Amino acid sequence: MIIHSFLSELASYLMLFPAAAICLFPMRNRIRCRLPRLLWHTALLLAATLPAAALIGCLLPLDSNTLMLPLLVIFFIFYHLHLNVHVSQSLAVFCFACALMSVLSNFTDGLNAILSLRFGSDAFTLADALIQFGLNSAAAGILFIPLWEYGSGMIDHLNLNNVWYATLPISGTFLAINLVLHYDGDGDLYTGAAFRTFFLTVSLILILLLLLSVMFYFIVRIILSAGETEQRNRILEAQERQYRTQRDYIEKSARARHDFRQTIFALKALSDAKDYQAIEDYLDRYVLSLPQNEIIQYCRNNAVNALFNYYAHLASQEDIDLRLRIELPDELPITDIDLCGMIGNILENAITACRSLEKDKRWIQFTALTLNDAQLCIVATNSFDGNVRQSAGRYLSTHRDGKGTGLLSIASTAAKYGGAAEFSHKNNEFYTDVMIPVA
Repeated sequence: MIIHSFLSELASYLMLFPAAAICLFPMRNRIRCRLPRLLWHTALLLAATLPAAALIGCLLPLDSNTLMLPLLVIFFIFYHLHLNVHVSQSLAVFCFACALMSVLSNFTDGLNAILSLRFGSDAFTLADALIQFGLNSAAAGILFIPLWEYGSGMIDHLNLNNVWYATLPISGTFLAINLVLHYDGDGDLYTGAAFRTFFLTVSLILILLLLLSVMFYFIVRIILSAGETEQRNRILEAQERQYRTQRDYIEKSARARHDFRQTIFALKALSDAKDYQAIEDYLDRYVLSLPQNEIIQYCRNNAVNALFNYYAHLASQEDIDLRLRIELPDELPITDIDLCGMIGNILENAITACRSLEKDKRWIQFTALTLNDAQLCIVATNSFDGNVRQSAGRYLSTHRDGKGTGLLSIASTAAKYGGAAEFSHKNNEFYTDVMIPVA
């Protein structure tokens, strides 16, 4: 009897497997370790916790929710530690999965009430767990594509922690409602009116939860679209600044060419007078009057070229020794917005880091090229003061609100095109390495 009860209790935790899949689908690009290692760690965790929880459930008269709560806390800690995301993102996905599973659990309770009354309550204890597992697995299958494709996109690109935190009260509310609706096991549910009311209520809750999830997705799309528009505006502003600089240079060059004839006449007169000191002074003044801000052609992409010229000028103003090596093809399978956003974030972070140093210690080395026309490689090294802030393996900004969204944006863009970005430091040097397949 004890063994049968233990096995039935253990089987009730089968529902956690499809729930875990729902939690991992949107995190497919943010898992810290390889899948075999994750599965091995998960197997060890389940082997250590589930038999113990099942045994406690057999020996002590505890409600299933009472036993599940500490398990969920343990599982969430394990889940978050194996992800490279902010806690707000992992918590939002985890709570959504819990809310969804609680709705399906109530569906299972209704079905179990019917089966128990028809065939006896003791006969279907194991079947209860299988029904729950089947419903959860069906939900995981239905949600696979939305979470894998669209959910992962939100995780990769939406780095606004407050937005993710805002989902928690919604998921918590749905979870609380379903706990209140939790069937207590008496037979009244099988009567016609109660049966219809219960299943109608649970169905409406499920539909509402899914509708709110879809609404959240479209809200996120609006937020991301606004971010892309802002980034596009920054690129256009940089291009406009470079256009004005280039226009001024052309105008100054035209004036210089126009005045060059008069310069020749003046030098000829000074030469005839053999006033060599006056010639030297005149040439010195003439050189100083020549335009200095020439536009450098780093690459053929106008947007990217404008960006390099802008940051080269900014680095010069900040007394930063910026060394650029740019060997980019005319066309890349990356949008100008994404490429400029990634390069701009790298150079912006590097210049910001250099500002904390004395002028003679400020330097940046930046290389962007393609290897065998197959890989886009962006490598940057810059000096900094050696002070870093890290959390769960992620670098945090030492300025402003400390979110470090620049590095997250770089990594997200690289992942978007099937590549990867790595960040590291040693002593007073910070390293950024980006690899993106382009063939």
